[in-house]
Amino acid sequence: MRVSRRRENEVRRRGVRRSLPVTKLYELVDSVNAHYAWMFHCPGCNSIHQCDTRWTFNGSQTAPTFRASILVHGAPDIGRPQCHSFVTDGRIEFLGDCTHALAGQTVDLPDWAAHHPDWVPGANGTAPRMP
Repeated sequence: MRVSRRRENEVRRRGVRRSLPVTKLYELVDSVNAHYAWMFHCPGCNSIHQCDTRWTFNGSQTAPTFRASILVHGAPDIGRPQCHSFVTDGRIEFLGDCTHALAGQTVDLPDWAAHHPDWVPGANGTAPRMP
């Protein structure tokens, strides 16, 4: 999101802090604060998916790209759909073998904080950790 120069000057004059950039991802760290994985909210499953170091990542938290595809196996007995997708430039392409309503569609990856406000960096002073 680009902020206009006029808006930036208005913010400076009023002394209002500009909010942090919107991010689509959350970094999961291990017990010694080392990077473990990136997490994102999946609008197809309405749940969290994660990509660890087995995936390549373009480094952008606002327009992420992960390779290879992300496959989350379903569990029909507990109502969890199968989800298979590609994340490219901040958009998630759901493949045809998904068993949720967004199968075959491409949508914007939602903002992390909109779905997980308690997990926003600095919200509670801690980050989710691997057990």
